[in-house]
Amino acid sequence: MSEPANAPLRAGPLSADDQPALRAFYRAVWGSGDSEEEQDDEAKTQPPCPFTSTPRPVVGVYSGTELIGHLGSIPTEIWDGERSAPAHWLKGFMVLEPYRNGPIGYQLVKEMMKQVGVAGVMTVAPAARRLFQVVGFKDLGAVPNYITVIRPGRILRALDVQRLGLTALPRPLRSLLKIARWPPAAWAGGILGAAGLSLLDGVNRLRGLGVQARLTATPPPMAEIDAVWQKLRPQLNLAPSRSGPYMHWRYTSSPGRYEFIEIRRRGALVGLLVIRRPERVDDPRLAGLRLGLVVDLVLDPTDRAAGIAGFLAARRWGKKTGCDAVLLTLSHLGVGRLVKPLGFVKIPGNVHFMLRAPAGALSAPTDTGRSWLTRGDAWGDDI
Repeated sequence: MSEPANAPLRAGPLSADDQPALRAFYRAVWGSGDSEEEQDDEAKTQPPCPFTSTPRPVVGVYSGTELIGHLGSIPTEIWDGERSAPAHWLKGFMVLEPYRNGPIGYQLVKEMMKQVGVAGVMTVAPAARRLFQVVGFKDLGAVPNYITVIRPGRILRALDVQRLGLTALPRPLRSLLKIARWPPAAWAGGILGAAGLSLLDGVNRLRGLGVQARLTATPPPMAEIDAVWQKLRPQLNLAPSRSGPYMHWRYTSSPGRYEFIEIRRRGALVGLLVIRRPERVDDPRLAGLRLGLVVDLVLDPTDRAAGIAGFLAARRWGKKTGCDAVLLTLSHLGVGRLVKPLGFVKIPGNVHFMLRAPAGALSAPTDTGRSWLTRGDAWGDDI
């Protein structure tokens, strides 16, 4: 039962004593009595969180005795080009429907800022971005998307400019896409597109000679991933940790959800891609398309042969698993330049990265062109 509208509001950190209220809150939001924290802790007991020295604050707002708002956090580290700083991803921002469009969201974020220092958030909604800016977050822009078509005919038939959020494309291109949806045009375009992509794959395989890419169900050893990360991070001006312990913690807690593409040269690991099969086809934004995801990667963008081998393997994986297309979300411009000749096309991004760094805590960039932000950050592959 909801509290009276004039019940006193109280914001603060949540603890074990708040579990009954959290269970009621999650039942009201998702119909489940398991709180996000309980689910996450159960899933992540193996392996342990690599950032155990960083606390994991959770805050809430009560109306009387009813919990009406929740904001959680996930510990991480952020590299700024010279050093790593403890940080938090903000996650689980939710207010019960009767209390939305009021002060509750602001109270949640303001209370969380008392608990954390460096903080990042991945968000889509303009209202949420404005709210985080009010409390000191800087919007560094949308993280770019790159999509590679696997089944051109199905893509052409489903190309609804409005539904897929492609309204930022030039008007002549939008008009052309509308024509391409006409069934005879989509059929012919699908045949030509598939032939062209097969030819492109063959040419690019020659550019990746000397490097092997292999699909695996589990990631390579932590020490091998760590060695690639240590080589990568001096090239970056901003990056949440991609250490070996982090990659295992992040992507092995849900067995079967993620797969891995190992990239090796003479037996040594030189790159890693984390991929995820389509889990939903009922999302109206996708128009029934099956979209595979390159969720994360650790790869030297200057190692072109390794990159080519890895992303060609992602295309082969997409074909094998029945994907209509494979989506890569990554901020680093060097990787963007690398994947375009492989058949990836840049499309507008909608997931914005926002950062709050107290003075002296982090050297924050003004853009994300040399940063390493992916859809896997802040568990953003669920957005």
